[in-house]
Amino acid sequence: MSSVGSESQSSRSSFSTGGDSSVVSDSDGAALINVNGGEQDDNVQDLLDQNKGVWDAAFSCMLLLTKNRSVTSCRMLAFRVVFEYLQLFRLVFNTRFLWVIDTNLWVWKCMYWVLFRFLIWNSGYEIYLDALWGIVAVVLLLVALTVVIAVVLKKDDSSNPWLKRLIWFVQSAGLLAFSVAWVSLFDYMVFMFTCHWGAGNNHVKWGDHSCLTVPHLSNMIVAGVTAAIMAVAVVFLAMAECSGNLLSNNLLASPVAETALKVTLLKLVMVLVSTCLDEFKKIQAVLMFICPVLSTYFQITSSPYLLPWMNHLWTGLWTGLVYTTSLLLALNFVQLEEPLDYEEPSRFMAFRLSMTYAVLWGIWPAILLGAAVSHFVYKWRLSPLKHFKAAQQLAEQGNLQLETVAALKFIYRFHSPEQVEFLARCVHAFDPVTDTPLPDAAALGGLVVQAGMARFPTDPSVLLLYANYIIYVRKQPRAARQQLQLAAKHEPSNIDRYGIFCAMDTLKKSRSDGDSGLDLMAYVDMQRQIRACMKAHKVALLSQRAFWRCVMRDSLCLADVLDSLQTMQQAEQTATYVYKRVLERYFQNGKLLKIWGRFQEWVLHDPPRAAKAYAEAVKRGVSENLLNLTTDDAEDKVGSMEGDDRSKIDEKTDGIIIIDAAGSMLLVNKTTNRLFGYDRGELEGKNISLLMPSPFSERHNSYLKNYINTGVAKILNQDRQVVCLRKDHTMFPSDLWVRRLSGTGSESVYMGVLRGVDESDPNVVRVWTSITGIVLCSDSRFGDWFGVPAEEVAGRPFSSLGKRPDVLERFFVEAREASLEDAAAGKIRCSSAMQHKFLDTIDVDITLSFAGSDTEQLLVLNIRCLSDAQRLMVVDGKGKILYATSPLAALLGTKVQGLVNGQMQALLPPPPSQLHALWMKEMVGSSGRPPLGSCRAGSVVSMLTASGAAVPVRLAITSRDEQSGDKMTHRHIIKVTKASKEELQDEQRLKLTVNFKGTVTAASSGTPKALFGLDPAADLVGRPLSSFITQFEQFRVQQRQGSAAGSGAAAAAAAPQSAGGEGSGQRYSQIALQLQLDVSNVEQLNGAAAAADDDSVLLTLLGQAAQEGGDTTYRVGVRSVPLAEQDIGRQSAAAAGDKGASQQDSSKAGSSGAAAAAAGSAVGLLRGMLGAKGATKLHAGVMSVAVLEQDLSGSGDSADNDVQFEVQLWRADMLSGVLEVDSSLKVLRADEATGSMLGCRGAALQRKLLNRLFKLPSHIASAADLLQEAGRKHASALKSSKAKDNRVGPLLDVAGLHADGSTVALQIQVGG
Repeated sequence: MSSVGSESQSSRSSFSTGGDSSVVSDSDGAALINVNGGEQDDNVQDLLDQNKGVWDAAFSCMLLLTKNRSVTSCRMLAFRVVFEYLQLFRLVFNTRFLWVIDTNLWVWKCMYWVLFRFLIWNSGYEIYLDALWGIVAVVLLLVALTVVIAVVLKKDDSSNPWLKRLIWFVQSAGLLAFSVAWVSLFDYMVFMFTCHWGAGNNHVKWGDHSCLTVPHLSNMIVAGVTAAIMAVAVVFLAMAECSGNLLSNNLLASPVAETALKVTLLKLVMVLVSTCLDEFKKIQAVLMFICPVLSTYFQITSSPYLLPWMNHLWTGLWTGLVYTTSLLLALNFVQLEEPLDYEEPSRFMAFRLSMTYAVLWGIWPAILLGAAVSHFVYKWRLSPLKHFKAAQQLAEQGNLQLETVAALKFIYRFHSPEQVEFLARCVHAFDPVTDTPLPDAAALGGLVVQAGMARFPTDPSVLLLYANYIIYVRKQPRAARQQLQLAAKHEPSNIDRYGIFCAMDTLKKSRSDGDSGLDLMAYVDMQRQIRACMKAHKVALLSQRAFWRCVMRDSLCLADVLDSLQTMQQAEQTATYVYKRVLERYFQNGKLLKIWGRFQEWVLHDPPRAAKAYAEAVKRGVSENLLNLTTDDAEDKVGSMEGDDRSKIDEKTDGIIIIDAAGSMLLVNKTTNRLFGYDRGELEGKNISLLMPSPFSERHNSYLKNYINTGVAKILNQDRQVVCLRKDHTMFPSDLWVRRLSGTGSESVYMGVLRGVDESDPNVVRVWTSITGIVLCSDSRFGDWFGVPAEEVAGRPFSSLGKRPDVLERFFVEAREASLEDAAAGKIRCSSAMQHKFLDTIDVDITLSFAGSDTEQLLVLNIRCLSDAQRLMVVDGKGKILYATSPLAALLGTKVQGLVNGQMQALLPPPPSQLHALWMKEMVGSSGRPPLGSCRAGSVVSMLTASGAAVPVRLAITSRDEQSGDKMTHRHIIKVTKASKEELQDEQRLKLTVNFKGTVTAASSGTPKALFGLDPAADLVGRPLSSFITQFEQFRVQQRQGSAAGSGAAAAAAAPQSAGGEGSGQRYSQIALQLQLDVSNVEQLNGAAAAADDDSVLLTLLGQAAQEGGDTTYRVGVRSVPLAEQDIGRQSAAAAGDKGASQQDSSKAGSSGAAAAAAGSAVGLLRGMLGAKGATKLHAGVMSVAVLEQDLSGSGDSADNDVQFEVQLWRADMLSGVLEVDSSLKVLRADEATGSMLGCRGAALQRKLLNRLFKLPSHIASAADLLQEAGRKHASALKSSKAKDNRVGPLLDVAGLHADGSTVALQIQVGG
């Protein structure tokens, strides 16, 4: 509806120009043809043609009076039949005729009251008039109440108890007055016209009253008008009591409204003739005879009642009336000579008496004779059912296909639509035990109706019959809407229109009872009618535009202004009527309410009502689901979704197309529009061949016609692989499944489901080719496996894609000669190698299968690749991604389209994402070995997924130059292999598991030897930590020296250590002080060190520090070659000996000085070892210790043996971390690697100033100063990035402040 809004906006802007707009645009003029006397839009015209206000009001009244008023009781049935027949019999057999009736007989007294006119007319003229006015008041009141309730209130049911009681009263009184006792009431009123016309004009009964003078004339006119109204009500009610429900339990159910209408009219004539033609006896007798004869004929030939015995009963009763009227005719036409002697009884009196007795005694045989004749005629009329039963047997044996129009016509040639209806009554058969319809009878009736549809495809009565069959027999009311709409389009009679009206009411009731959805054809019709509203809406807006353009002319013509105004008013009235008609039916549709609000706002200029419509639209909304619309529409379950994989149709991923028998698309879902690249509304009304490539598009319509005529299905109810054509003329493969939803012959409706081809096997690529080997399309994995997008392959010979084209050409020759059985068995196969655009050739096995239709076959090549799928990416020299595979996109949580033409740096976490452009430039001119830890060296790095999560991967990069036009371009082919977080960590650290004594029991196998020069498994397992970690080695040296001194002098060993003391205890604590461990209990440390010759003491101290939450990382030295047990400490023996002479002097110092000296000497010792000539190569490292077993307080060997430690070693020069700071250099976030370099946890660095972590120049107080400093020192490096938002500086050498108080040499790179 946005187009309507844009139209209105543009029209408003055009009014203010003041220019000459005398010429209406061609589009406006074409649209205004509708309101200027031209042809209306088809949908709008259909709605305008439905403007039958009087008939709709009549139908509403009829439905109100008969709804829920069926005769199911035998007593009620007996009362109605007997009472109605007695009224008719009294019209023929009464004292006003020549019958000789003894009025004193009890039988006559019982019958006398039936026509209660005879009870009142002897009471006088005034009493008769009083009763007449009472009858008039009752009749007019019932009619008025019926009209008010059904037409004004538009309700035939209500939850209001008072209105519900009123409806019940109107229904009951209307049934009594217009259906049961109407003969007596009508006779009472028309008796006012029984006068001696031409002979005084006095009334027959009251001779003192002239029929042409007041007051009798006025009373007669009132009686006549009321009688006419009552006659119309009686006729309508007789038609309304007929029902299309073939399974109705109403004992008086009649599916033939036309016969009921004829019989009722004959009854009315009988009443008029019997009451008003007393002055014309012979004419009266003739007409009285004709009416029962015609009624009997209609009863016998049409059998209007659903129950056979009810037809026989009424036929017999009408035959009794024929017999009676025939005797009355004889009484009036037989001439007997009267004797001269009048004293003797006349012969005529005897004749009258004999005729009277003949009626009383002969009517019973006449009734039985009529019933017998009706029975035999009824059986004879049912005889064609044997043809349908035989057809069912042939169909069960497989010798006849009942789905084709030709076969249905062949079963039996119906003479008329009425015969179809009569034979369809065979469905009215119930199980005597369960009182449920018999399935065989329902199937037989369905076959009859379908054959009738094939014989009379456009007859409204047959279409209505079929709709009622679907509603009442199949119990699928929603599926009947299509037939009702077709019946309404084929110019139905008013009787059929009432049947359609009742069926539509049943559909509304089924929807209100819980079936709130729309059926398929109703949804199509709803969309069609909404489009009609929008069309009328647009015409109204254009008429307004034309009017204002006319007014804005420089010179005005009054005639033109009046014409434009009239056109605008007519367009607004037409649009208003169309909207109201559609809203009556779809008042809960949110879309319709929304555009109705816009119409009121922009056309009718009524903002308050528009606001109400908008609010209602928000509450209602539209929730129809196209897939749900098809659940009840199938005529049969053969080949249906049940028991098939197609039962799991997902409308979000599967395309659904609904077409008619001519191939026109009635409805498509959003997925279909997306698959084929069309906008919403573009496909509806187009032929389905638009979505097919040649030659399928040229031949599809002939396939439909062939199926309709022969019933031979080529693709129906089968899964087929087909090739579809997009709007941009590219092709794609799809699985197609088609079923027939409803209808037969040219009225059939089909549903097609398109689903993506199965790609469950990642090592199989499928290619669809013509029979000559030209590639039509391929699945999405072709580009993943062979480096060429599927779009570039279409149109090429498949043999050109292989390494050996001759092998593939021979394969296609074999394929063209293969049979379906060989292809299904997998016998048609070929082994070859396929070319890859970026990699080496790929070995494949190719098997063949067939797709398409039986007449137009396609070849499906199932290519099984004999290697694993590659996660591949190709980037140019600037980092732009030129090609990527689906496995890589899946790893990164995105699609291939999201990777191609993107930048490689966007896939990297910071800071690599900011530094990647510099690395790419350095890599172009670099020919040396890539640094350790680089992605080019095969190290594990991290890439970012679409959600921002880091994924560890390992890259294998190869580079090559390619000729692109006149230039040589550089390409990097990157194979991506997923790694684990453990692999990422193992490449940066050495993870060890040690026991309580410090012996390595396990080492991480993924750590490369190049990290520290150690093979973790071969060199470290079984060795003590002191054999390759210098701090543990120095602690062992101090421990051994302390043990040697203690063995020479017990006093020295027992010297007090409380003051910071002298002797070996100070030596033991030097390494602990350096590592910032708690050595307050020096005596305990001395005792433990003296007792053990292993690494347990220092390891225990480190474990305790970890458990207490202290600093978790320590700077250590790691040997590239572990020492043997006997060699531990030898390389530092000289340095230790030099220190021995000065131990006495240092012991005299204070406790604080001793601690500082110990720390200083230990650091100096480590530095000396790192720089000693001939010493084993050492690597600076960072160590952390964690306790795997939590019990360090136990005693005894068992406790010691159970304790396990985890020691992790990082190589210091390979650690890199990230710090995020704000503009004032306050740390916002720090990772653990940065914390490890500075000897603390990363979280401990947060909210600290950067210049307190690094020794920065004093003038740097903000991030801008830091960037400026980097630019000042390296102006050329930042020159190219000054204009960019994200600036990256060069590497800067700074000194970091370690937690142990010393400095750390670091390099930082600033980016902002």
